[in-house]
Amino acid sequence: MKEDLMARAQHGNGLVPLAKFWSHEDRKSAMFSYVETKEHLRAIGALDETSGRHPQVRVANYMLGPLNCGWFSSTMSRCCLNECEVLMREVEDHVRAPMVEPDVLISVASNLSTSSADAPRHLPSALLKRLHAIAAKRGGQVPLHGRLFAEWLHLAFPNECPFPHVVTDGAVHTSSHWYSNGNGEEHILTAEAQADEIRLISAQGDELHVGPDHWGSRPWVEDEVLHMPVSHGWGGSWLAGSARVSLFFGMGVFLLRLARASAREDAGCSRGEKFS
Repeated sequence: MKEDLMARAQHGNGLVPLAKFWSHEDRKSAMFSYVETKEHLRAIGALDETSGRHPQVRVANYMLGPLNCGWFSSTMSRCCLNECEVLMREVEDHVRAPMVEPDVLISVASNLSTSSADAPRHLPSALLKRLHAIAAKRGGQVPLHGRLFAEWLHLAFPNECPFPHVVTDGAVHTSSHWYSNGNGEEHILTAEAQADEIRLISAQGDELHVGPDHWGSRPWVEDEVLHMPVSHGWGGSWLAGSARVSLFFGMGVFLLRLARASAREDAGCSRGEKFS
């Protein structure tokens, strides 16, 4: 699916013009058909409408969309692999702190490889400036688990990392939300509706791919969302080490007390004591 969507995109920016997304031109050879409504794509954050008349579909957001998940059991569903989580784990392994200087992140990100990006590579200057701008508002460091860094990763790896679309109800990212009460079909376009929609947004070739050629220059959403407050004076490695020592010490005390209590119970049982 990823390769099919990337083939419909241009400039490697992870954006497929909606007209090409719905297009039937390659229907005979295509392995996938895309029939979700514009309303559904917008709700899950897969629709980029910054281009005005020619909206585009975000490859990563669409692939991770709930309608691409298959039921595995009553409590579990199978979805497309989130490649961005793999990238994020590599970043975390290198950084080992909740906040870090932008140059460190730039060095790490420049050496990350994906199925659509080979490392090492030079990131666009516009992306470098944006990361430094994020740090400038946070005492010179970038929150690793904030929305703005997630947006930066989306622009750096547009085919792997989804745009961090803020929703009021997280249920929109679950299959059950869309299929509840048998409403799943409401979010699927009929062939006739697709044809009508394509006529409304059709245009000549390159006109569909409007907007900056390079994803590093695309519009930026400045809203930050932090899952937990992070101190500006975070002393990364020192505090992390101190926290680990405290944690292990606490666990050791707990296990020692547990062992002593267990020994007392075993001694009582060996003497034939009973509890009524």
